[in-house]
Amino acid sequence: MESSQILIAGVGGLGCSWAKGAWSKCNSEADILLIDADDESFAAVESGHILKLGTVVDKLGCAALPPLAEQRMRSVSAVVRKLMQPVELVILLTGLGGGTGTG
Repeated sequence: MESSQILIAGVGGLGCSWAKGAWSKCNSEADILLIDADDESFAAVESGHILKLGTVVDKLGCAALPPLAEQRMRSVSAVVRKLMQPVELVILLTGLGGGTGTG
């Protein structure tokens, strides 16, 4: 992150969709972080931060398994902590449908 102290973070498919919509209205004021196991959530974002959970060969996302999402998120927690250091306000958007955002 550069100078922005506001971070709009989307977790899971729905959260990433909401975050992209919110960020499109204030992208000069805030940074964006998208976190998901599904590559489709990262479409149409040319700048910002993207954290892909899981492996390249895993195309099922988190398969509606919150414990799997939690495990994958813990594996990238150091990266998230580093991104959050200069941030004063985080707007966290997620859905609770039983997948990545729930975990």
